[in-house]
Amino acid sequence: MNDQHKFFAIELKSENRVVGHIEFYPWFGDHTYEIGWALHAEQQGKGYAFEAARALLTHGFESLNLQRVIATCQPDNHASVQLAERLQMRREGHFKQCLPRDNDNWWDEYFYAMLQEDFEKLANVQSA
Repeated sequence: MNDQHKFFAIELKSENRVVGHIEFYPWFGDHTYEIGWALHAEQQGKGYAFEAARALLTHGFESLNLQRVIATCQPDNHASVQLAERLQMRREGHFKQCLPRDNDNWWDEYFYAMLQEDFEKLANVQSA
């Protein structure tokens, strides 16, 4: 892990308990980062990962001057698919059997992205 790789706990302050994590790190080139998240199943759907991801997207586009942020997930990971789409990331690809799962099985992967201009449009709509 390089010094630009950021790994954050998602904590419920009221309970002083970690319920998941979120990662944010350079993916390809100087202006593209990858974002990834994992949340305990009983905490999904409560907005915690959305809040953390929005904060990192804001930081990435406004402070780091990123051009692009990507996220990947398996199609059957419905919580991650819903989160990427709720964040209004665009699904750019569906890669078939691209990740080895076990001896004879492979995972498909969805590829999502948000550009700086997408983020700015969302920010303008939300502030109007």
